[in-house]
Amino acid sequence: MRTFVMRDPSMQGGWYEHRLRGYDDTYRFAPKAFVGYWAMLADRSKSDGETARREIFGPTQRVIELSNDLPIEIDNLFWPIEDNDFIEYLPALKSRLQAILKKPQKHHWKVADCAHLLMKFDPEFVTQTLATNGYTLADFPNK
Repeated sequence: MRTFVMRDPSMQGGWYEHRLRGYDDTYRFAPKAFVGYWAMLADRSKSDGETARREIFGPTQRVIELSNDLPIEIDNLFWPIEDNDFIEYLPALKSRLQAILKKPQKHHWKVADCAHLLMKFDPEFVTQTLATNGYTLADFPNK
């Protein structure tokens, strides 16, 4: 899975079709696999969990970067960030928010999910970034 995610150029079609919309949904499965791998090893021991956390960082960050342009939902990554302090992903999520705000009609729920998650860690950044683009958090209500 790591090799698949890290390939350049990224794979953009032909693997798993989205159940309703028809676009390729392959990259949605990768973060679930990475988080599952981390969770399995973290249950074994704290040191194994920390090792797995370092191992999944690169490919998980790559999926976050790809999701800025491709129709990839990454909200299944939010619980480890919130509940297990995976704060190493916050810079990538901040870049994501800035990128997806350039096309808010295309990424409306992505903006809402990302902005509301980042509000828990850096509300000033979210408020400033939204204001710079002419929005407030109220423009992107939470689910």
